[in-house]
Amino acid sequence: MDVVKLKITPGHLWSAGIIWPIVCTGVVGARFATRRAYSRLGWDDWLSLPALIGLYGVSAAVIYGVAIKAMGYPDENYNFNYVEYQSRTLTINRKVYWSSAVVLAATLGFIKLSCLAFYYRAFKMGIHRVAEAILWSLIVITVIWGISFTVANLLFCGNLSHLEWLWSRGGDYLKCTTDTYMLQKSFAISDVVTDALIVLYPLPFVARLQISLARKVAIAFVFLLGSATLAMSAVRLECLLQAVKVTKELVVGNPDVGPGDILTVTTYFMIMEAGFGLCAICLPTLSSTTRISGVQTFFQNVSKIFSVRSNSSVTSSGSRDKNPAVGEKTSGSLERAHSNEIEVQTA
Repeated sequence: MDVVKLKITPGHLWSAGIIWPIVCTGVVGARFATRRAYSRLGWDDWLSLPALIGLYGVSAAVIYGVAIKAMGYPDENYNFNYVEYQSRTLTINRKVYWSSAVVLAATLGFIKLSCLAFYYRAFKMGIHRVAEAILWSLIVITVIWGISFTVANLLFCGNLSHLEWLWSRGGDYLKCTTDTYMLQKSFAISDVVTDALIVLYPLPFVARLQISLARKVAIAFVFLLGSATLAMSAVRLECLLQAVKVTKELVVGNPDVGPGDILTVTTYFMIMEAGFGLCAICLPTLSSTTRISGVQTFFQNVSKIFSVRSNSSVTSSGSRDKNPAVGEKTSGSLERAHSNEIEVQTA
């Protein structure tokens, strides 16, 4: 399917630009209300606020582009001479796209960090060393990713001295010292990869729980709601790859689609990804405080699995140095106690 050739109308853009901020404001507000009612606020909650502000920024840029009848509207005068052509409509579309890309990188960075901070809060008690190392690695990678691509998108043309090249003639755009096509592809591909790693991280914890398969599936489903973000980032990646290909074809003339259409579609999926992502990171918190079956005891069980295992390892190691038989007996007792504890909680 040629995603880049989808007909995104002003109605689509108005809907996305207005509805997503309203929905996400409600979801984030519900998150804060439920967290304050059950416990104190954490970093994962606070990080959702700059993400929400970023969504407002992308939405405002899109609404501005539609309101002045540029984004989503056909450029009637386009003559398919991409290198030399310039118009008010195309200039505004390019400005909206560039500003949205800068804000989106920061917004997605905060969304990913909020999700990882939630994992840390949920799993931090007695977490296994390897799992904790992986989590911290993901946090560091995400921080570097967010800062790097925010700055890279800001300096899209290599520096700020020729920023106007981004929204003037296609020939000027091609003068940019940065490989803009590679930058956009790197941004989209790394976005999908980091989303996949974050979505998959909690699944091994779910698999270790000694509960019924149905409850495992229910708990896993809550976390896999984040795969909606992964799906949207994958769609945006496919759209961007097609956009890069078509844009290169525009240099030699392509009658199927104009540059304004390409910019409209790619910007539309930016706001869609940000909206889905912000809602997705709030759902596990809301689910755990609305008594969805199995979710409330999930974090307690996970913590006990690793804390008991850690204590068992330390106790058995120290005991075996003095008396191997005592060490084996202690380890076995802890495991039996842990098994009984889980059975009682999940009954």
